[in-house]
Amino acid sequence: MPATMILSDRTIREQLANGRIVIDPLDERDIQPSSVDLHIDRYFRVFRNHTMRVIDVKEDQEELTELVEISEDDPFILHPGEFVLGSTLERVKLPTDLVARLEGKSSLGRLGLLIHSSLPGSEPIIVLADGKLESRPIEDVVRKQVHGSVVGFDPETFEISYHPITGWYEGPPDRIFEVRLASGRSVRVTAGHNLFTSDRNGELVKTRTASLEAGTLVAIPRRIPGPDLPAPTVRVLDLLPEGFLERLVVEGPTVVEAFTAETMRLLIDAGYSHADHYRATGALPLDVARQIPGLLVALDGDDRVRSRGGRNGVPACFEIDPDIAWLLGFYVAEGFRRRGQIVISNTVPAKLDRATAVLASLGLPVHRADGVAITCSSIVLSELFSWLGMGGHAPTKRMPAGYLGWPSYLQEALLEGMMDGDGSRGEESRESYWTCSPGLVPDLLLLMVRLGRGTGDESSLGDVGWDRVVEVRDTGDVETIFDIEVRPDGRRIENFLAGSGGVLVSNTAGFVDAGWDGQLTLELSNVANLPITLYPGMKIGQISFLQMTTEAEHPYGSGEVGSKYQHQVGPRPSRYFENFRDRPST
Repeated sequence: MPATMILSDRTIREQLANGRIVIDPLDERDIQPSSVDLHIDRYFRVFRNHTMRVIDVKEDQEELTELVEISEDDPFILHPGEFVLGSTLERVKLPTDLVARLEGKSSLGRLGLLIHSSLPGSEPIIVLADGKLESRPIEDVVRKQVHGSVVGFDPETFEISYHPITGWYEGPPDRIFEVRLASGRSVRVTAGHNLFTSDRNGELVKTRTASLEAGTLVAIPRRIPGPDLPAPTVRVLDLLPEGFLERLVVEGPTVVEAFTAETMRLLIDAGYSHADHYRATGALPLDVARQIPGLLVALDGDDRVRSRGGRNGVPACFEIDPDIAWLLGFYVAEGFRRRGQIVISNTVPAKLDRATAVLASLGLPVHRADGVAITCSSIVLSELFSWLGMGGHAPTKRMPAGYLGWPSYLQEALLEGMMDGDGSRGEESRESYWTCSPGLVPDLLLLMVRLGRGTGDESSLGDVGWDRVVEVRDTGDVETIFDIEVRPDGRRIENFLAGSGGVLVSNTAGFVDAGWDGQLTLELSNVANLPITLYPGMKIGQISFLQMTTEAEHPYGSGEVGSKYQHQVGPRPSRYFENFRDRPST
């Protein structure tokens, strides 16, 4: 699939000249290197919250807002915490093979005026790509334009599933806020970013971060379905950091078969004077082995990887089975690592017996001195646990890499190992787990949701449950922001799972569909502590254009899409209630 491209200033001028893109009125000076500056019109829609007890999304909310027009010389005053609708002065028209993103000017964002919002680059999102389901920083997904799927819910059925990423976006720096929830989940977003909350009638609505309060119910997944991936195979050398290249040796039947006169020459040229010893023992330093075409890929479970000068290596590759998954969970709960050793402590002999047996199945020796701890001396095993991301001591513990994509029976074994270490099971199947690792809490929350043991809130909507806001904190950080588009085949999924532990966030703001024609509505929020003045005609945002992989089959404005805002003039109130027309009652 070809990559989605952001149009440069040269291409934007060409598209404007031939009429494929229309921006009216247009000042040539507003064309930037990869965007066009847009200005604010003199019309605003102010919310009259006192007129209604509750916003019912099933009803026409025309009376909820009042249209205000200001003169060319008078500013509009946007007060702290206030949210209004404005519109661009310009009419924008797009062809059927381009989409656009509208972003607020970063200089205004620094003053507290927000239009569009996204996530900082380090914030994790759950991505299914290349046969793996894992948590990845959104910056990595956007900049690499990862062609995968994210976890999101269908707004019509509230079913959580996997939906393809259909676009990537990097925006200007913005101020970052952190939303902490009662379960230990958290998400870092900009103040204008939409999370999903519950209104007084239990309906799902979007709420900007700046409007969240302690006690607000925020949407989280009750379950994450399995992606039906096979049991993972760990290939040790695939996890190897570059710095370990000269510290390891590979040995075994595959290595023996690779010995030729050319192999001996490589050893001698690399300065290994005991080439005959390596041939006799069927071993090769890794820096030499990697020079033999196909050797490292051919290594299998009968071959081993060990440190130079060490004796206790690990299989070059092995499949994670229930016993190994249990051992990894038991280590996360009860173990620690230091250079050359893994130590696991527990007062129940049967549990240490099981751990000993699993390590022995990997060909590793175990020392058991005092009856309450076992020690496995292996530099490579100790480093492997680090490469799997499991940490070394209690405060640094994490789940093993890739655990979210494991089959459920392996996840159950992983959880069993953890519970056998630091957990307890009470009445009515209640499970409790203790940890002092801040990173392990969200890992465990995601594991429980993958196993279908998420919130049992009776007010849940399908696969969507609720968690309560504890705090919304201004971090004071200003970071580059990123966003993804989730609209497979034109369907309005437009949400994805993000943050630590998994919080459902929206990504609809600022997106302009292929085929759009009209002025653009601006959602304006003041998150500063002082009023902000808005003058008609001032620069308010910038629009960038992205080339689609193919022309849209049903562009915006066509009958199949049900476009509600085509040819709009000025800020239009929500037409969301139209989604409920001709919809069967439940």
